[in-house]
Amino acid sequence: MGGDLSRPEFEERCFRFSVRCDRETNQRIETAARKAGLSVTAFVQQHFDTILDGPADAYGFSPDLFARRHGIGSKDAQLFGALRRLADSDGVVTGSVADFAATAGWPGQHLNYHFKRLLKAGLVDTIAAARGGKKGTYRILQVAP
Repeated sequence: MGGDLSRPEFEERCFRFSVRCDRETNQRIETAARKAGLSVTAFVQQHFDTILDGPADAYGFSPDLFARRHGIGSKDAQLFGALRRLADSDGVVTGSVADFAATAGWPGQHLNYHFKRLLKAGLVDTIAAARGGKKGTYRILQVAP
C-alpha cells in the first residue's frame, strides 16, 4: 500500500530544480506573473525554458525560442530569421539559395532541406518557385518572432 516513499515518483523525462530568492525577489516574481496572467510556477517555468537559448539577434529574434514554439529545428529557425530579415513589410521575400544562405550566415548546401521543413511547418509559402536560375518569391506566414 502506498509504495516506497524514499523514492519519489516522477516522469523519467522531467526533472525538478529548486531555486532560492529573497522575499523582495519573490514579490517581484509574483507581481510579474500576475501581470502576465500566469501562475508563479508557469512564469518561472517560462523563464527557465529560455536560460539555455542563444541570445536574440539585433532584431529581437531568438532562433531557439522560435524553434521550440513552432516544433522545428534550430537551423530551420535560423533560416526563418534570415528570411524574416530579407522580407518586406508584407512578409514577401525574393531570393536565391545563395542569398538566403549568406543572410543566415552558413553554407547553402543544406538550405533546401531546411527550407522544405519551413514549408512543411506552414511558416513559409511559395509564391513563385525558383527555376532555371530565376530567384524564387516566398511569403513568410508568421512574421512575429
